[in-house]
Amino acid sequence: IAGKLFNNVYIVPSAAVRQGKEILLLREGKVAVHPIEVIWNTEKEVVFRSNLDLNGQRVITTPLPLATEGQAVQVAGDKKQPDKPVDTPKESTL
Repeated sequence: IAGKLFNNVYIVPSAAVRQGKEILLLREGKVAVHPIEVIWNTEKEVVFRSNLDLNGQRVITTPLPLATEGQAVQVAGDKKQPDKPVDTPKESTL
């Protein structure tokens, strides 16, 4: 079957995608808003392409609709505020 080959394709929980067009990354304890191109989605997961290599990046999976670029957040399990879990996107080959 012929089809397109995509690079930098990842899968994250649906809750991690905001407004169908961006994800939030955790960088040095702060939010980084990152635009994505959704390729496919289901009720539970979203397959997307990024213009950056996201391997090793931490994706915020707790819905934070009002989070802004540079906003400080705390990772679940840390001593200060355990209510914002993060996940690493899984790379996928399509």
